[in-house]
Amino acid sequence: MRQTGVNVFGDSVNAGNTYNYWGQHLSQNSGPVNSNALWQQQNYSFNKDTQAYWNSGKNQAMSDAIARLMQNATKLQTAAISSSFDGVCWNLADKCSQLDQYPDGRVWYWNGPVSIGGGINYSKKATIVVNNGDLTINGNLLSTDQISSLGFIVESGNAIIQNETNPHKKISINASFFVPKGTIQIIGNDIDLTGSFVADDFNVSGSDINFIQDTRGESAWPPGFRDLQSLASISK
Repeated sequence: MRQTGVNVFGDSVNAGNTYNYWGQHLSQNSGPVNSNALWQQQNYSFNKDTQAYWNSGKNQAMSDAIARLMQNATKLQTAAISSSFDGVCWNLADKCSQLDQYPDGRVWYWNGPVSIGGGINYSKKATIVVNNGDLTINGNLLSTDQISSLGFIVESGNAIIQNETNPHKKISINASFFVPKGTIQIIGNDIDLTGSFVADDFNVSGSDINFIQDTRGESAWPPGFRDLQSLASISK
């Protein structure tokens, strides 16, 4: 049963107690005692400073992955995307010559802020790297099928997801986010977010905000995102 606040369905790490946790590795109790988490660690608690955090020295795999992705990245046609998006050809209606050259997806980049609004449907696999600036999303961001995926790497800014145009209508975001130096900020009510969400911090306001794990497996990862290291259990 969903709560009216902020909910997490799947594995998560959080520094505070503002989320309701759901998932096979997470306790559904408010305190660390008598945890019903699968790992069943004694006196277990969520701690941003020790459980999981971004550190370039200890997460070299992702740093290397970003550098590798940028070697073959293509500049976005515009910083404002407000229509359907093809991960390889840009426009869903296009049949570009590169259609068969990116079986694992294409990487795009922009050196500045990027905005996505109006409700976007995307196909195929792609990752958008925002080199310098914030990423802003206002409206639905949905895949056209079960094998398409979209990822965002915001290198030095924030990812801002908002439902302010029609605050009484739910919006859905199907994408993965990696924001190593910034904040994933959620503004407004009634937002479902399905994917992977990694950031230095989270700032969530509103009600009925639902973080949902994408359970499609590794075949659905956007380019570069499978290099994110999984959580590990250490019992002493």
